[in-house]
Amino acid sequence: MLARERDVDVLSGVANNPNSPQSLLKKLSLSTQPDIRRGVILNANAERDTLLPLLEDPYYLHRLLLVSNSKLTDADKWRLHDDPDAAVRFSAFRWFSRKFLQS
Repeated sequence: MLARERDVDVLSGVANNPNSPQSLLKKLSLSTQPDIRRGVILNANAERDTLLPLLEDPYYLHRLLLVSNSKLTDADKWRLHDDPDAAVRFSAFRWFSRKFLQS
């Protein structure tokens, strides 16, 4: 019922709700509203397939958040190594360097 709302705050909450179905999260990930897409990114139950398109999100902060997302594979995250935003590139290389130091 809440997913039919138009209010950005309500839809952001639905996107961040771990009980929201993946099909709904996929739909919300296509929203023009950054807050709604961010809710999907921050949703602990968002699956890899739902998150993959967000690696190309126009808002750099969203790509930055995805670097540390455990649902994405190393290969997924590597796509951010040449991101247009320096902060995203830095975060990706920092994540990989920490990962390799722990090995």
